[in-house]
Amino acid sequence: MGLLIIVFGTLRIQQWVLRHRAERLLADIQQIELRKTSFEDAQKLFGRWSKWGHYEGECTRRHCLFSIVLRDFLDGHPSLFKRASLNFLYSSLGGRPTEVYAGVTVIDGAVWEKWFGFGTSSRGFIQADAEVSTASWLPAMDERFALHPNHALVPLDVAPCVWIRANFTPYEDPAEVRRLMGFNLSDLTHWGFAREKDDVMPAACDEARKEQPLVVAPDARSDLPRHESLEYLARDAGRVAVVKIISKPSQSGDPWDPWKLETRLEEPLKRYSPRDVGTVQELHLRCSDLNWVPDTRVGERVLIFTDWDPESDTITCGGIAPFTEENLAATRRGIAQDYKAVFGEPKR
Repeated sequence: MGLLIIVFGTLRIQQWVLRHRAERLLADIQQIELRKTSFEDAQKLFGRWSKWGHYEGECTRRHCLFSIVLRDFLDGHPSLFKRASLNFLYSSLGGRPTEVYAGVTVIDGAVWEKWFGFGTSSRGFIQADAEVSTASWLPAMDERFALHPNHALVPLDVAPCVWIRANFTPYEDPAEVRRLMGFNLSDLTHWGFAREKDDVMPAACDEARKEQPLVVAPDARSDLPRHESLEYLARDAGRVAVVKIISKPSQSGDPWDPWKLETRLEEPLKRYSPRDVGTVQELHLRCSDLNWVPDTRVGERVLIFTDWDPESDTITCGGIAPFTEENLAATRRGIAQDYKAVFGEPKR
């Protein structure tokens, strides 16, 4: 009996130590302001968490990725974690395999990415899984995008909200980012086999619940009102270019991409190579409005915005815009916000 008390007490102590450490780490990550915190300031965080962190590749002012991982005893010993009997006993005594992770990415002398998340399990079942992280683009699939075009929520469970993802761009208001990163870390010291009853990210979970009526099924989405401006459309597109229409739109016979259109690339703007200038490409067009017909004319110059996939040649009905100097300027501003397109893809 005495041994069980010692084991139980030891488990609880290490849980509270992990929670305290996680709270300190979260506070440090929240202090970082994207595009403002310098490489030199970020190095202070690297030094403070060097015992639990590591660099991914070489760390320079041009590019530096630093990841931090905190684990409880069982999660830190994978060979034991895989043994079901030990996992069950560990959870029964109040333990809970836990991983807390965070990190930042420096690009061109400033922090452009940061993230924080944690996951817990009990008796082999995931109890909580939450993450807030930077994204260079966001999915604009329904009316929620118009409410907050610089962050997006993906709740996997809203009652209680224990599985959720939140993404934000580097251009989101820092105060809004801090609000989204409001984690309820009491889950880390919750009794081992009980189901969580509280939200893991209260502010984000509350927002997700309020916006639940706006979620639209994929087959009912409209492609037209997704983006309020060309800036966001350009930011979130996989590729962008100025092209000249050289054929009338024709039906492709593909039910997923029912229209096709031949164009000649005149000016690459995003993820097209300068070597592509002058090449003829066949674009595939789709729209959730089955009665939609592409409104283009042979010889016309237009701006095209493909799907988010950098290799995509598919365009939705909202992805063609008239070529004007005003539209071109807005497009360039939006592309500049996609830091992965500007600086290249950071490894993560």
